Amino acid sequence: MGLDVYLGYGRDGGHNRDSFKYPTHYFKIGYFRSAYNSWGLNSVLRRTTGKDLYYIFEPPDKKYEFKPKWLDCKMRCINAIEEFNEFINKLRNVAVMTISGRLYTEEGMPKSEKEATDIYVKLRDEDKNRSFRSFINRDGHFYLDGAKCFAFIPGKDTFERDCTYVIYEPEFTEEEKNELNPNIYRDYVRCLEIVLETIDYVLSQPASEIRKYKLRWSA
Repeated sequence: MGLDVYLGYGRDGGHNRDSFKYPTHYFKIGYFRSAYNSWGLNSVLRRTTGKDLYYIFEPPDKKYEFKPKWLDCKMRCINAIEEFNEFINKLRNVAVMTISGRLYTEEGMPKSEKEATDIYVKLRDEDKNRSFRSFINRDGHFYLDGAKCFAFIPGKDTFERDCTYVIYEPEFTEEEKNELNPNIYRDYVRCLEIVLETIDYVLSQPASEIRKYKLRWSA
């Protein structure tokens, strides 16, 4: 599940072609998306710069097909890329996650350091061959191979519940590990650059044609 954005043309047509800069990327000129999980494009942009696909294109409320003001979108997209690159230069491979209390039940919650340790040991030892070494379940956030953390900051989450914000270094994917200077945010920059390519593609058309282009927005 996620937000899918398509470039439409006229009544029924659409455009979807490989990026010139990143031809093998799953983002295309005329198609981009954001997964609804914490590492989807919009989620990452909101917790870093606050400027996501909604900021760039300003879709009208409850209107899933619309004609953006393409030149304004280009300026906002350039701004989003610049600010995101500034963020990367400042924090590099650092991210933040939110650890909140249980939403529906307190049954089984640990009430001492020993009880919390027992939960950890049980999960660590119950399946030595588990394929997922980092996961979240009702008992908490688990990083069985360890996680490098820099800060634990008490606060409130989006539901106004007590939470802890953890500043940490996420795990690299296998592809990222093979890069010369791996960075967890590099692919998000590529996504934004392909969004800009899409806008530039529309703006390169004759004025009479630009009016025929629109975005189909899934949510």
